[in-house]
Amino acid sequence: MVNRDSLPDQPKESLLYKGPSGSRKTPNAFSWPEPIFGAYFDKNRKNIDAMIRSGKDITLFIPDSYAEFNTEFVSKVYQREFDCETIVVDTIDFASAMLLKEIQGGKARMVQQDWGKLLNDLREAVYRLTSSTASVEGKRSYNVIFTAHTMDVLGDDGGVLLKTVPKIGGQFKDELEDYFD
Repeated sequence: MVNRDSLPDQPKESLLYKGPSGSRKTPNAFSWPEPIFGAYFDKNRKNIDAMIRSGKDITLFIPDSYAEFNTEFVSKVYQREFDCETIVVDTIDFASAMLLKEIQGGKARMVQQDWGKLLNDLREAVYRLTSSTASVEGKRSYNVIFTAHTMDVLGDDGGVLLKTVPKIGGQFKDELEDYFD
């Protein structure tokens, strides 16, 4: 008989739930194995509050800034500091909007370097979070679940649907799905 406690932590899954508002992204994301630790960006807390009241083992981190999300959530997940089975980011597009606002500050418009910073910061955060599906040096691994609202990309004539992408400004919307299983 094998003692499961002596086995190294097995790799977990990374998944992106994407769709329009009301498509059950949040309930699906928080249906993964508990305990769940989630970064929650949505101002509408009706769904998540109902899940917590129903007894689900969910701890929420509600960041006031993208910088706080990066230092108090992303870095700690990457270091495997949370005692949970599943990590959730709900939603990455709201997190991206928070970062965009912080980068833009009081400027009237974004310059190319600002878009580059947005892209690099999002790439780094998503990479660090999704890489925590693998155990490192005997540390645990997590299921990593993201949610994203979507937007349609239409052809130049405005009538032909080319694709549906996460609702994120800049180039990252075209890359995000590549980070997930």
